[in-house]
Amino acid sequence: KQWYQRRVAITAGDGRGLQDNTMNDNFAKFAEALYIADRKAREAVDARVNLEKVRAAKEKEQKEAQLRMIAQRAREERSGIIRENEDEDAAERDELRQQRQRERQREQRIRRANPGKAKKKKVPTATLR
Repeated sequence: KQWYQRRVAITAGDGRGLQDNTMNDNFAKFAEALYIADRKAREAVDARVNLEKVRAAKEKEQKEAQLRMIAQRAREERSGIIRENEDEDAAERDELRQQRQRERQREQRIRRANPGKAKKKKVPTATLR
């Protein structure tokens, strides 16, 4: 305690306690810039974390939807209602139908235009050498 009291007396005698401590303006600017940079960095980290959470939630939802669909198919197959991917198959069948219809219409137009010259299908023959 005596040592502390002596130091207080010395500093009081020097006038150190009477001096006004001033900070350099550049230091204040630097401290403010560091504070703002730190805050922005924390906000960026929070934003990335939130984006990651949203992405993970979307992935989880997609996986759950896929699992639900697989489970539904399995239930249908067990119950005897085999339901394949109707949309893709139906689109493929429709395209084949349209293609065949176009071919039939083309053949009919050819027959109507040239009734005496009915075009016969050529059968490929193998050539012997």
